[in-house]
Amino acid sequence: MNTTPPPQATASSVQQRAADHQAAPRTGARRSPYAAKRGRGQGVFAALDLGTNNCRLLVARRVPGGHRLGEVPSVRPAKGSRPRPPFRIVESYSRIVRLGEGLALSGELGEAAIQRTLASLKACSSIIANHRTDRLRCIATEACRAASNCDDFLERVRRETGLKLELISGQEEAQLGFMGCAPLMNPRRPYALVFDIGGGSTEVSWLQVKGGHRPQSIDSLSLPFGVVTLAERYAAQTEANLGEAHLTQVNLSQADKSLTPEAYAAIRRDMAEALAEFEQRNRVAFHQRQAKVQLIGTSGTVTTLSALVQGLQRYDRSRVDGSYLTLGAIDRICQQLLNMSHEERASMQSIGSHRADLVLPGCAILQGILDCFPLQRLRVADRGLREGMLYELMAQPRPGAPMRGKAKRQGESKRQGESKRQGESKRQGDNKRQAGSKHQGEGGGQKTQGTKAQGLKSQGTKSQGNKTEGRWRQGRGRSGPARGAPVRSEPGRSGE
Repeated sequence: MNTTPPPQATASSVQQRAADHQAAPRTGARRSPYAAKRGRGQGVFAALDLGTNNCRLLVARRVPGGHRLGEVPSVRPAKGSRPRPPFRIVESYSRIVRLGEGLALSGELGEAAIQRTLASLKACSSIIANHRTDRLRCIATEACRAASNCDDFLERVRRETGLKLELISGQEEAQLGFMGCAPLMNPRRPYALVFDIGGGSTEVSWLQVKGGHRPQSIDSLSLPFGVVTLAERYAAQTEANLGEAHLTQVNLSQADKSLTPEAYAAIRRDMAEALAEFEQRNRVAFHQRQAKVQLIGTSGTVTTLSALVQGLQRYDRSRVDGSYLTLGAIDRICQQLLNMSHEERASMQSIGSHRADLVLPGCAILQGILDCFPLQRLRVADRGLREGMLYELMAQPRPGAPMRGKAKRQGESKRQGESKRQGESKRQGDNKRQAGSKHQGEGGGQKTQGTKAQGLKSQGTKSQGNKTEGRWRQGRGRSGPARGAPVRSEPGRSGE
């Protein structure tokens, strides 16, 4: 069964649209219009992530004594413990909006999906205003990158909610994701493979890990494999095979019924093949054999599987975030879900009716990743983009605040460098002007000498003229008046 991504997901126009938004002045990372007045600021930050399936918001306040922003722990945390975050969550918001509903078929955002999304964004805007946030950043990802009416949608959001969504590239999405997961990384393993299975795409990052530092990106990849788009595509193919004359929209609550074992295997195979070149150029298998690689997954798929493996009746983030899944446990639970009906999956508390149609495409993508990178253990992260944005916002100095520590040293070094460059530029300018003046002086001297030579030449010409005139007078003297006698002017020789 063909699972080639739709044209709108891979067209150059999509990349160009994201590049245009990246080149434009960034409006997402900014001081909040709802910020408290001077003297009433509470150091509150907000990060909003609008994806293909979810609209999520985190409002947090920075706390002293927490883990440094976006850095890998200097030492390996004790078993079962998690690093203390550098902020305290004030309020969180998450709603399934399915912004990408129908996108795989039509290539644009549908009106029903836009209305659901606007309702959630208005709720987020109210939360941000109530907490008087100092700074916020709002981003949009794959659904907006792939939609032909993306610009109209972003303008409509700004007009109706007051929020300015920033369209980011797949590479930046991956970077923010792994930055949010940095506190869960093991400093004893120098490499990390981090993936995020989203509604419209899957991001994979290959990182270099060093304790006490932020992870450094070596390579990253964004693939148009998302749980929503795959569910829609296979549902559409099944309905077409059943003889549907007109297919305008898919009933997503029934979409996964068409995900047969053959379709599941096709998604798994295509995902592994799409990652093959990435694996080869980074030699992941080579480093894996030397036990230098750690695998971290951040998505609704892996957190759901972790809750199922632990037997949680209700989802508990404190038990899921930072937990581990073995390769055997993943294979076992994925096979169980594949054998269940839609109603059976919907009845499970950790899945529910809203995710029952999306869990199977997510499992197929996950197993395709593990086929290409068969690490024996996966660390589960219930964190990612929003935490990465909060780290970035908190790392930026507050306007008007004195710089301290590393930021102060960097600022002083920058000022010293600028002063040094300005001094060098000034000296070079002075030297250039002096050289120009000297050159002009030499040119003036040459000109004076040339004028002097021309004067001497003129004097020589004058002398020659006098000599000629003397000879002419001498010639006249032989037949004319005597030497020294006055000479009479003749016609045609006036002025002699």
